[in-house]
Amino acid sequence: MRIPLQGLRILVFPLFSVIVAFGVFSGCEAANPPGSLTAQGTWQCNAGVSCQNVYDMKLQGGQDVTFTVNNLTGESVAQIALYGPGVALGGFNLINNTTKETLCGYTGSCATAVAQKQTVHITQSGTYRFAITRNWGDSCGGSGTYGYDVNTQHGGILPTQTVTNTATQATGTSCP
Repeated sequence: MRIPLQGLRILVFPLFSVIVAFGVFSGCEAANPPGSLTAQGTWQCNAGVSCQNVYDMKLQGGQDVTFTVNNLTGESVAQIALYGPGVALGGFNLINNTTKETLCGYTGSCATAVAQKQTVHITQSGTYRFAITRNWGDSCGGSGTYGYDVNTQHGGILPTQTVTNTATQATGTSCP
């Protein structure tokens, strides 16, 4: 049986469109350019507790990675930390080279939400832990939401939230 060339074009174009659409729009990374992740989270802290959410992600060595926490609600004051492979929460924070979490730009008022943005050079490949903490003493109330961005020179950012609303283990805060 012979298929006319015109009929073949009609058949091939829809099939190609489905393949391209599936390849581009399947998966959670489709909305972000390669090497970029944008997501959201929420805190619900117990009274008197600076609680944190922690995201584990595999990063390749030899690159700069920028971590940003923004779009804070609930009059939240955020502090951040990045722990390298095998380092416990509250251990050595790669952002400020201490055991403290990073808090920069805070003016002393919970009514002024301050985004945190820091770039870290990743020296070795492995699983890193990005902690986003709601500072109880400086925030107003016990809950809020936030957005976070991770931008790398390499793609493949697939964070997994491994800690939810748990007390921070850090020894305090500092600005690099």
